[in-house]
This record gives sequence, C-alpha cells and structure tokens, in this order.
Amino acid sequence: MKKIAEFVKDVKGKKVTFKALLDGKTIVLDVNGIQGAANVGKHPQHGWYYQTFSPDILKTLGVKANLASIVHESAELAKRMKEAAEQEEKQKELEQIEKDFEALSDGSEIKLVWGTSHTVVVTEGSKAYKHKYFEETSAAIHKLSSQDIQNIIGRKANEVDHGDYEISYTFILSFAEYKKVAAEAMRRKEEKEQAKKERDEQRRKEIEAKFEEAKKTGKPVEISRWTEECSDPEEECDLDIVVEYAMPDGSTKVERHHTW
Repeated sequence: MKKIAEFVKDVKGKKVTFKALLDGKTIVLDVNGIQGAANVGKHPQHGWYYQTFSPDILKTLGVKANLASIVHESAELAKRMKEAAEQEEKQKELEQIEKDFEALSDGSEIKLVWGTSHTVVVTEGSKAYKHKYFEETSAAIHKLSSQDIQNIIGRKANEVDHGDYEISYTFILSFAEYKKVAAEAMRRKEEKEQAKKERDEQRRKEIEAKFEEAKKTGKPVEISRWTEECSDPEEECDLDIVVEYAMPDGSTKVERHHTW
C-alpha cells in the first residue's frame, strides 16, 4: 500500500494517529492498526475530509454513529492519487486489450451470441472482445437476423436457446468468419445510413421549396399532415387532423381540425 499521509486528530479528547493509505484504487484509513475503506470529499466550510463506514474503525474511535468524517487537507491528495491509480489501471487495460486484439489470427476462435435483444462477442482467455472493433461490429451484427448470419457463413448456429424472454443463437466462428459477417453487417449499416442521409437531404430541399413558394405567393403552403388523438375532451371526435404550414414570413404554423 502507498502512504498518502499521517496525521493526528483530537477525537473525544484523545489524540488519535491516522494513516491514510492507497491500496490499488481504494483509499484506506489506518487507526492503531485497524484499517477500513474510506471516501473523500470537500465540505464548503470545513474543507477536505475522509469519510468511513468501517465498523472496526468506528468501534476503535468510540463512535456510535454509522459513519465518521475526519477533516484533513491530505484528503485532496488522496483524491488525486486515487484518480491517478484509476487512470493507470484503465491505461493498462487498454494496452492489454490492444495487445490481445493484435494477437488474434484468422484461425482464432470467436464466440458470437446473437440474441433477439442483444448480441455478445466472447474471446476466451482474452480481453480482445472489449476492443472497439468488436464493440462497433457487434452492434452492426445485431441488426442482422440469425438467418443472415447463417447465410453468410454457410452453416447453422452451433446452439439455439429458446429462453423465456428471448431466443439466442450461438455461433463458434474463426476470426476470419467473424470478419466476414462483420464486413457484411457494416456494409448494410453504411448503406442504410447513406439512404437516410439522402432522404433527409431530399426532405430538406422539399421543405425549403415550400417556404420559397409561401414567400413568393404570400400564402401558407402545406408541409405535412398527420392524425393525432383529439386534443379537446369536449369535442365528440376521436382523431384530429394536424397540418403544418410554411408561412410567408419564414415561420411555421400548425392547425388542428377535429373530425366527426
């Protein structure tokens, strides 16, 4: 454990020596050899403090409450050291994930579990499954159907589980097979995104033209219409026809028409 600070505080008229330690990512308070986890924070008036719920430390301090707060400026250092430890661990994990991903060969085994509600990739004994490649491609693969996957690899799933809430298909693939499925899934995803982009652009141009027409003619021009539940409980109708207009001044106007 790394030492953060050692300080003396008065607790119920007695001088008590506290040691603040860092065990991995956990801040630990030591009181006469009794240790317990602690959090840190900053009070607007009293400043930085340690807070512990450890029953052993509370008993040692003679505190009957379910927590104890010890004010000391070293809690700020403890916070920084904890954050640095967390960042270091995160960086090490990212490096391991990258290393494991780079170690994959076309023959490496990839377990793909496609379910009706979620899709999971498993790389046994490796953290490669956490790589952004699998994160992105598994999301795209989930948009495929189980039959699509079977068609791409040319065989059926290794296992099918008909659960209470979803059906899942487990495929044991080589990395080469997975990449083939992923490539097709990403192609379809990009194709859909491009089609949506083109539709949105076409729609934008159509609306722009309607505003131009409204400005030119000085009259409202209908942009779109749809139906909604009647907005007036006093009216004897079930549906309203809602119409949105482009106005000559560049604004939009929405009108509701009851149906009987």
